[in-house]
Amino acid sequence: MFIRLIIAIGLTIISTVSALSQTYYDDLTDIADFNKPPSPIGNIGELQRIIDLRGFVPLSLFSKKKTTGLNGFINWDCNLWFKIPTRVGIQCIYYGADDIVNTTTNTPIVTENSQIGDDHMWVLFAYEIASKQGDSLYKVFGTGKGFEGGEPIAVLFTNLTTIIVVNLRYSDWESNGTGQYLVALEFSRSLHLYKTCYLLHSTESFSKSTKEIFSKSAPLINKALGLIFYSN
Repeated sequence: MFIRLIIAIGLTIISTVSALSQTYYDDLTDIADFNKPPSPIGNIGELQRIIDLRGFVPLSLFSKKKTTGLNGFINWDCNLWFKIPTRVGIQCIYYGADDIVNTTTNTPIVTENSQIGDDHMWVLFAYEIASKQGDSLYKVFGTGKGFEGGEPIAVLFTNLTTIIVVNLRYSDWESNGTGQYLVALEFSRSLHLYKTCYLLHSTESFSKSTKEIFSKSAPLINKALGLIFYSN
C-alpha cells in the first residue's frame, strides 16, 4: 500500500533536485517494493493545517535500479533520496499509508511566508531545532557519528497539538550520504510544552527507546522553546 500510494500520487513529475549536497529523485517508480513504510504517528487528532517548509518529504529508500541483480542480498549504498509529495508524505507519517478513512486529502497546505503570530513562531522553532540544533538532536536519536545536516520539513497542527517534522541526514560506511532519521516532536499547541517524540523512518537497523530519546532531548528542546517563545 505504501509504495502504491506514493507512486500513484507522484508519477506526474519525474526530475531531480540537488540540495544540501544531496540529490533528491522524483522518479518514484524506482522505489523498491520491499521498502518498509514509515512508522506513522497515528491519528492523535484531525490535522487542521500543514505548513510545508521543504516542498516535499524526503525519504531514503532502496532503489530498484541499485538493488537489481543482487539476488535478494542488500548491501550498502543501495539507497537514494526520494522526494515524496508533501500531501502523501504527511499521510504516510501521520495517519499511515494504509488508513483510507483518515486522510490528508482536504487538509490545507500553506507556506511559511504566510504565517503570523504563534504559527510564525512555530516555524522559527522548526528552523532553530533542525538547522541550528540538528547536530545535537542527531546525537540524541542516532549514533552521533557522521552527521551531515538537519532540515525542517513541516509543521502540523491539530486542535491541541503542534508537531514539528525534522529530517536528520548522516553518512557512514553503509550509507554514502543517504543515512536518515526522520523524526517528529510533539508539543502542546497553546502552552508550548514538549509532549513526546517519534522516530518515523530510519535507515539504521536499530533504534533507541522513546523514553531514552525523550529524556535526553528534553533539555535541548526546552532550551530552544525558551529561545523562540520567551526570549523577549
